[in-house]
Amino acid sequence: MESNFTEKYNIPLIAAVLAGIGILVPIYIGYNSDFHQSSSFSVSMAMLFAGMIVESLRLSESWKSISLIFVGAYLFSLFTFLTIQNKSTYNIDILVDALPFMFIFYFTLIFAFIFIEKVTAKLSEGVTLLQTLAIVYWILDAELLTYKSWWTYALLAVVCIFSLFASINAFTNLHLSENIRIMLSMWSSIIMMIFAVDNIIDVFNQPDLNATLDNTQMVDIGVRYFLLGVSSLYMMQNYLLLIAFIPGKKDKYFSDSERISAAARELEQSRQDHLSRYSDDQVPFSLAVLCILYASAIFGINYFYNVVSKQSAIWLVFFSFPLIISGLKKIKI
Repeated sequence: MESNFTEKYNIPLIAAVLAGIGILVPIYIGYNSDFHQSSSFSVSMAMLFAGMIVESLRLSESWKSISLIFVGAYLFSLFTFLTIQNKSTYNIDILVDALPFMFIFYFTLIFAFIFIEKVTAKLSEGVTLLQTLAIVYWILDAELLTYKSWWTYALLAVVCIFSLFASINAFTNLHLSENIRIMLSMWSSIIMMIFAVDNIIDVFNQPDLNATLDNTQMVDIGVRYFLLGVSSLYMMQNYLLLIAFIPGKKDKYFSDSERISAAARELEQSRQDHLSRYSDDQVPFSLAVLCILYASAIFGINYFYNVVSKQSAIWLVFFSFPLIISGLKKIKI
């Protein structure tokens, strides 16, 4: 089979053509634009790419798979660039600035589909409680309570309802039915998407890494870009989990029965995706109390003394609390 495929399609020739396109197109882009002056091709962006590649290698444990995904994302990005450039009146420099983001989009999308199980974060009542505390802190630190508008009130109402819901589940032995697990899973995805957007805005409002910054500033900004690259893989998966739960519009040539059947299949698949990642184990009462005490202490100190940014404080709690729990289990406390 493999030899027939090789005989039918000259693989080396196809690879050579793709490689040639991959090399010549960037040369063409650089010749026709201020490529060297583009802010999108910087040390900061390199740190973001590094975080994305390092985390994808850690999850996949296969450099060959990541290499193929890298090449695929690269070629898709160039194809998208050329398609938009030929069909629009956009200045080529604007498209050059968007090229790295096209690559990030395609890389994370392909990775999320291929390694869906590894990139899907496993959730529990404890994780949801921790995320709920983080979103409450985020609202307070961002001073959203000072904005008097309908969308602010709507956001606060949703947060209050789901915060109460998550807390009740964490502190009681309420049975984690399928519907409850789906609601908690979606709530978790919404929280992480809010943090993702906020993190993106915060990171790209930071100055680029250059010689005018001191060492402390360079390390702080570099770490932020690196962590954004790491979290980009999970952002895409959370986005897919949320958007998949909303039945899409079907082809206009489908009959009503086919449209309903397709929507039902999508809905069921989305339900299973959320259920498969949410544990039905009850979190111990002592662990829920420890979660609140630890998160409240870190968030409270940072709120009053502004030690680090709110984004850094949130990710610090997310990364450190599981390590603390793991350590306590080892010493059997």
